[in-house]
Amino acid sequence: MRKKQLFIIVSIFILIAGYFGLKRYASNVAKKRVDITIDKMKDYIDVKYKDVSVDIFRMNVHISDVIITLNSMKKININELIVNDFVYHPNIEQYFDIECDGLKLEFNDRDMLDILYSLGYNDKINIDARIIYHYNTSKKQLEIKKIMISADNIGELELSCKFNNIYLNPDDPLKFIFSLSQIMLSNASIKYHDDSLAKRIMLLSSAEENKDIKQYKDELIKKFESDIKMAKDRSIKKSLKALENFIISPNNIAITIAPKRPLPLGEIENIKDIKQLIKVLNAQVQS
Repeated sequence: MRKKQLFIIVSIFILIAGYFGLKRYASNVAKKRVDITIDKMKDYIDVKYKDVSVDIFRMNVHISDVIITLNSMKKININELIVNDFVYHPNIEQYFDIECDGLKLEFNDRDMLDILYSLGYNDKINIDARIIYHYNTSKKQLEIKKIMISADNIGELELSCKFNNIYLNPDDPLKFIFSLSQIMLSNASIKYHDDSLAKRIMLLSSAEENKDIKQYKDELIKKFESDIKMAKDRSIKKSLKALENFIISPNNIAITIAPKRPLPLGEIENIKDIKQLIKVLNAQVQS
């Protein structure tokens, strides 16, 4: 009996020691890979962090106290960056599944600060986020499987979409910028829960037009009612009514986009009439 108990105790100690040894080894390997990745990005952004560890059971990497510095912001502070999956072969494909826990944005761009202040925010925005995306280099195809963003006093956004004819190469950012209008949208899904952003935007817009919020919303609703009456397609009427309901009571809204053919972003940008936009995008709106 004593031998059996001793065997169990020794086995437990071996397992614990093995776990911590494996965790330490995996964390050291992950740290080296993180440092290599950061070094590749040093010409574009400055990244610093405190520690790297690996969750052996979930097989993901945790990077703590991350500080990212960009030109348009003072800095981005992230309490913890969790890398669930990461594949980076620039000539073949890119795949990322990354979570940001406690992401704090600090802006120094004057125009952005003016917008934030006018909406009643300060220069710091707190965000939790997750992004999962896959980019096929040869097909020039980007599939954003999921973007989830939750921001204090703003709202929660969940987005998925697929783009064709998109060129992603950090060594040639100008090519991406100059080809923006030719990027093709294949489909998209958007879900948004408003905390206060939509309400703040309407309050700001009403103040800029020297109207109280009720008068401003009444005029918006009247415009939607007119568009609903003029629309001939039932699905367009339904989507316009959902948008109207969101104006009346900003809470939840969901939009699915499934055009009959992939559409260039430049073509979408040039459509000014909302009924035509809904039709071309084959959009369905629910609120």
